[in-house]
Amino acid sequence: MGKSRQPFRDKQPAVAPTMVSGLIDVGNDGPCFFTVDVDVTAAQLIAGAVTILADSLVPRNCKCYIRDYQIRWGGVAFATATDIRLSDTNAAPVDFVTVLIANTVNIFHRLSASVVAMVGVTQGAALTSQATDGGTVGKGLQIRSTGAAPTAGSTFRVTVSGYFAP
Repeated sequence: MGKSRQPFRDKQPAVAPTMVSGLIDVGNDGPCFFTVDVDVTAAQLIAGAVTILADSLVPRNCKCYIRDYQIRWGGVAFATATDIRLSDTNAAPVDFVTVLIANTVNIFHRLSASVVAMVGVTQGAALTSQATDGGTVGKGLQIRSTGAAPTAGSTFRVTVSGYFAP
């Protein structure tokens, strides 16, 4: 009989504890879970895409799958950009969540079974059909804007929980 597998056993902690908590499973014997909790400033987003989970933290041959997310927007709306997205870091990013720019002030967005209840928010296929999609192999997560660069906005908090799996 072969070796007994314990897919959710504790392993070594992630390298960047200020951004990521959870476990990296180097043996690929089951999903390894992660949580990212980071504040994104307007200056960071204006300068370009903000990496919130580095590619180097994604185990070899694995994708990021998001189980839950929360975005808490501050009191000053972002301006000029079309939308702000939670995506993977691929050159042609896979979008998990898209928030229209008008919905980025004094509001709380979270994973919801009822997308209709969240005006101006689109949950992408990488989030809604996790069984088959997820992000790109070997790529982390980022917050980015599309359209013109944003010109103003408040610091906002992004919390993402998910797992890595092949």
